[in-house]
Amino acid sequence: MEARNRSLNEEMIRMQKQLELYSEKDAAHCENAAQLKEELDLAQRESIQLKREVEKCEKIAAEVNDLEKENRKLEQDNKQLERDVRRWKTGCDKAESDLECSQTRITELERENRRLTRTAERNRGLEERLRDFEKENKELVKQTAIDRKTNNTLREVLLLTHLMSDY
Repeated sequence: MEARNRSLNEEMIRMQKQLELYSEKDAAHCENAAQLKEELDLAQRESIQLKREVEKCEKIAAEVNDLEKENRKLEQDNKQLERDVRRWKTGCDKAESDLECSQTRITELERENRRLTRTAERNRGLEERLRDFEKENKELVKQTAIDRKTNNTLREVLLLTHLMSDY
């Protein structure tokens, strides 16, 4: 009987230590899940901002296309004006000025388009990280549920063991 009591006490101590270990793991998982949630929220906000920038980039790309069309038309007009230069010198000067402004704007928009394209590429990487964080978060939530279930089972076994040792 004494040996059985000693054995049950040792088993109870071992199970209490195991319960403490699972409780610490559960706390760590909860903290990690909260941190991942914060990172997920931040990544989602960044994703929304990046989507806005992508839309802006697409609008600028459309504007660049329109300006390129306009530029081609202006170049055609410019050729016609060069043929008429002897008669319309003053008109030609204005068209050249307009053309230079358009080319400057196109250069600026192309630069902006390249910058926004690089930003869009970075955004794709962030979206991939977001998916990875979401997947990891789901796994951690599953593991936390398993750990909690294990803790509850261990508590029940410990309680039953304790109750049985009292009888």
